[in-house]
Amino acid sequence: MKIRNVVKIGNSYYVSLPKSWVKEFLRNSRAVYVNVSQEGTIEIRPLNKGEGMVLREIKLIFSPIDTIRKTLAAYLNGYDIIEIETKEKGFPKKFLEDLNRLCNLLIGLEIIEESKKRIILQCFSDAEPEITPLVRRMDSITRSMYKDALEGWINGLWELVEAVARKDDSVDKLYFLAVRGIRKAIMDPMKPGEEKVKLLDLRLTVQSLERVGDVSEKLALDLLEKGYGYKITKKEAQLVRKMVHELHKYQRKLVDLTLMREKEAGLIKDLDSNVKVSLDKLGEKVLGKTSKTLRMVLGHLNEIYDILTDLSDLIS
Repeated sequence: MKIRNVVKIGNSYYVSLPKSWVKEFLRNSRAVYVNVSQEGTIEIRPLNKGEGMVLREIKLIFSPIDTIRKTLAAYLNGYDIIEIETKEKGFPKKFLEDLNRLCNLLIGLEIIEESKKRIILQCFSDAEPEITPLVRRMDSITRSMYKDALEGWINGLWELVEAVARKDDSVDKLYFLAVRGIRKAIMDPMKPGEEKVKLLDLRLTVQSLERVGDVSEKLALDLLEKGYGYKITKKEAQLVRKMVHELHKYQRKLVDLTLMREKEAGLIKDLDSNVKVSLDKLGEKVLGKTSKTLRMVLGHLNEIYDILTDLSDLIS
């Protein structure tokens, strides 16, 4: 029995396998079966031919123009192994920096081999991650983004506004992982047609939530740039908070109904009406103001409302 060290690289943990075992049992496949017992032991065995998951591989020839984009596309399309080769003397420094940034953005993607003319990446995330928890997490983060941005602005807590802009990276990570999982599941020939329709709805849902995150990030950045000089009145703050409350409630219910596959047109209509009333009241207040800041806030809230209205079409 030999003792081996566990090494952390990025967000994953690794332990080396005996070279003799790899040569004897992993000649035709890189896939292994891993089982963790309740006692804490880990069993690793090679998969037999035709058994379990088949790793999907793709080879890319380096181009400074589109290799990063193609790497992202390969990840989203469910490839497990991405090999990049260059016909030049080596990879440019900027490309390597961009690739590392991409790996930090994509959950489970790690560089497992790197030489002067070849890089191999592997995705260690689950073959088909649970989509529902990812959607709920995206929903929770994006709702907190526009709420925190405006509360930070109203109360002069600029650190809270700055934190919102950073949250968009977390939303993007969850979005890319969800899209990867959805695409892999849709390609599964054993997946029932009804399940695939649900997955398509979830694809539109995560796309909408990612857009809400982008608008919320823009709202925070605009507040940091333009919001310092504006003294919001008590009445204006009350209207903004009411608008955010209704928007928050509307988004949460839309996501809940989408995940439950329930159609409640009457409830959605009522929630939609409440948001419209709040938007109209805030709009009336803005009409009498020359402040570009308040107009900007109303504009971003309207953008979020429009995105959620598109999402409501799935369940109404």
